Amino acid sequence: MARPKLGAPKNILIPVSVGTASSILLYLLAEWARVKWPQADSWWNALDTLAIAVFVGVIIASVDHYVVIRHAAEQIEERLIDGMMPGYRDAGLRRFRKELPVDEMFSGLEEGDELLWLDTCHPPMIMQLDDLQKAVSKGVRFRMLVIDPESENAYFRGEEITSEDTERTVSYSDIPYYFKDEAMAFQRHLLTRLRAISKARQLCEVRQYKDLPSLPMYLVVRKGKPLSGITGMFLEQPSYKTWHLQWTQVDGGPLDSMVRFFNEKWNRQVPPRGKTLFPV
Repeated sequence: MARPKLGAPKNILIPVSVGTASSILLYLLAEWARVKWPQADSWWNALDTLAIAVFVGVIIASVDHYVVIRHAAEQIEERLIDGMMPGYRDAGLRRFRKELPVDEMFSGLEEGDELLWLDTCHPPMIMQLDDLQKAVSKGVRFRMLVIDPESENAYFRGEEITSEDTERTVSYSDIPYYFKDEAMAFQRHLLTRLRAISKARQLCEVRQYKDLPSLPMYLVVRKGKPLSGITGMFLEQPSYKTWHLQWTQVDGGPLDSMVRFFNEKWNRQVPPRGKTLFPV
C-alpha cells in the first residue's frame, strides 16, 4: 500500500518560526551590544550562547514533534486500513495497480533472482523484451508458462474477452480465434527474441500448458525464497488490462502458496499435458 506523503503539520510552523526568529534576534542583539559596550563582553557571550541554545532547542523540538506526528499518522493510517481491509498486512498485500507494472517488475530484479511468469499471453510485453534481455544479461533466471493456443481452454478464455476495445476490431463470434492468433503471435515473437539472447539457453525456460490458467501471476524468488509477487484476474478484458494486486513476503502469507502452485504446475507440463517451447 502506498503511504501518503506527510508534510510538516501547520500547527508547528508558528512556534518554529517564532523560536527561530527569536534566536536570530538574540544573536544579533548580542553582537550589536558587544560593539556598543565592549566592557561587558562576558554578558554578550552569555547572550550569544543563549541564542544558539534557543536555536538548537527549536530544531530538536521540531524534529521530535515531526517524528512523533508522523508515527501517530502512520498508526492511524494502519488502523483505518485494517478497519477497511482486515488482514491485508498479515497477507502481505502491498497495493493495488490499475494495470500490470511491467517496468517495475523487471527493474527490481537482481543477479540470481528468478522471475516466475504465469499467464495466457501478454502482447504488450513484446515492447518490454529489451528489459527481459537486460535482466537475463545480469544473471536473472526466467521461467514462463504460456497457454497452448490450440487448446480448449485457450478457446474458452477467448470467448470470455468481450471488452469494447476488442469488439471494435473483431466480431463477437471471432474473438476466440482472434485470441488464438494473438497468443500464437506473442509466443512466436518471444521465442525469436530469446533465441537471440546469448545467456537465454542457460537462464530462460518457456513451457506451454493446456490445463486451467488459474490466475495471472508474476513472482520473484530470491535466494530460493519468495520475495514479491503480482497477481491479476481473468475477466472480460485481457488480463494485463485488469487491476493487479502487489504482494510481499510475510510469514503465513499467500506468496509461498503461489510459488508452490507455480512449481507444481510447471512440473506437470510434459507431453501430452504440455511441452517445452524453449530451449529445445
